[in-house]
Amino acid sequence: MAATEEVQRRLDRTAERLAQTAEGPGDASAKLRRWLSELFAAQRREAGAEPERFAEYAAPAGELGGLVDRHVEELVGQLTSIVEQGARAGEFVTGDPAVTARAVFVATAPFHDPRHAGEWGADGVEEQFAEVAVLLLRGLRQG
Repeated sequence: MAATEEVQRRLDRTAERLAQTAEGPGDASAKLRRWLSELFAAQRREAGAEPERFAEYAAPAGELGGLVDRHVEELVGQLTSIVEQGARAGEFVTGDPAVTARAVFVATAPFHDPRHAGEWGADGVEEQFAEVAVLLLRGLRQG
């Protein structure tokens, strides 16, 4: 299997799992927290299982870069859906759900961007993730 096909398969698998959370039951806060946790866990699994191959995601170029860019847009779209749900329910305060979703994605990059994979095994990383998630959820609730 060509490298790009393998990467596409892995990215699709992650996106499908996360889509189930984004589209599943529950309030937006719970979904967002679960979605972020699942993304972090999936990235850690991938990085731990095949660190050399996972490192390829960190410096995408050419066709591989296009795959990763499309994947990121799909994930931000899922986040947008969660933020929109929260805004409709009066749970989140946001002027533009798409802008807010991208900000959440960027703010959590240390926990899903392959360039940070070397930090994911550090002591306290789970606690750091939990604190960032709490901070983001508080901000979304208060506007």
